[in-house]
Amino acid sequence: MKVYLRVLSIRKHKKVSFLNGFSNEFGILQFMVYNEIFDNINCGDLIYVDITETINNKGNNIKCITKINSIIKSTEFESYKGINNKIEDFRQQDFLNARNGGNQITLLKYKRQLLKKIREILDEMEFFDATNLLNTVEYLPNGSGIIEAEIKDRENGPSYLRITLENQLKQMMAITLNSVYAIDKVFRNMGEDSNHTNEFLMLEFVSLKMSIDDIINFIKKIDGLAKNMAKKYNLISELNDLEIIDYNDLVKYNKSFSEIKCNLINSLIVNFPCCSPFIKKDKTTGLQTEVRWYMDGKWISHFYNDENNEIVIRKILEKQMIETNKEKINELDYYKWGLPYTTSFGLSIDRWLQALLQKENISSITNPIQLDYLDRRLKKK
Repeated sequence: MKVYLRVLSIRKHKKVSFLNGFSNEFGILQFMVYNEIFDNINCGDLIYVDITETINNKGNNIKCITKINSIIKSTEFESYKGINNKIEDFRQQDFLNARNGGNQITLLKYKRQLLKKIREILDEMEFFDATNLLNTVEYLPNGSGIIEAEIKDRENGPSYLRITLENQLKQMMAITLNSVYAIDKVFRNMGEDSNHTNEFLMLEFVSLKMSIDDIINFIKKIDGLAKNMAKKYNLISELNDLEIIDYNDLVKYNKSFSEIKCNLINSLIVNFPCCSPFIKKDKTTGLQTEVRWYMDGKWISHFYNDENNEIVIRKILEKQMIETNKEKINELDYYKWGLPYTTSFGLSIDRWLQALLQKENISSITNPIQLDYLDRRLKKK
């Protein structure tokens, strides 16, 4: 199949690259391209390509660019001079129409106001806001907590994003002696599909004073807040109550958890078994457990009590140091001097809102410019 694609973003790896592009046939979609045919393409370019269906290493269907027939550089057309100008490049008319119409602005306002309210709640709970104060972007390809994946559509060249802020939050907590939170972008290089995106918004916090029960009450509060706000913005009509379920009760029915989670509309699963060396063991049972939040069958959050055992953590980082050829591991003085037990919480804001607002594609949340085109395609079908 031959199609025209507008290149929106590029993620380049060693052998295979991934390109987000817009076409009249598919809307905005991710395409795979082998590096040997991938050359001299930049964001904004219009490319005429051959496309075929293939399967990625996770067994998912993905569209693959097998040949690049021609490239029209972004400097050679005037489609992006202004959304009110007459568009002569007819291939972009649908794209700009989708961008200008519908409820993207409503979604952006809702997301902005929701984050503002969550910050206010955390500030009232005397959390220290570490957002944008932490070094979330590294310009080194290897290291502790760093994923080796170039983000090519950034002005300053390749950058490498941290997969979690937990370690840095604990460092800051040890200094401030306060509970600390951050709402920042994180990166997980695990492939993209309708429910996953490599770069997304995460709320993370570490607390010295909050228990698991306190976090459950916090979730009840923000869950109700998000739903009521979404209803006022006319983004949803129904409100599903949050339910608390014990994992041991779920598995009594001789079904795998993969089957069970599909029916979890809005549930906190307590006593969820795990085997992380970072999680504190229960004094009575000797088991390690966490709490997971599932909405519409999607895992959107988890939280747990931390062991903060310096010996265990050092062994993990030393192993990671060998695997990444890093010369020096992070200093662990804040662990060595006896960091107390803490409670850690992480919530994928984008996956949460995708489930809450019942959107087919998470890109509708991470990049609302795509929302209306997808919705219109579904209505046409």
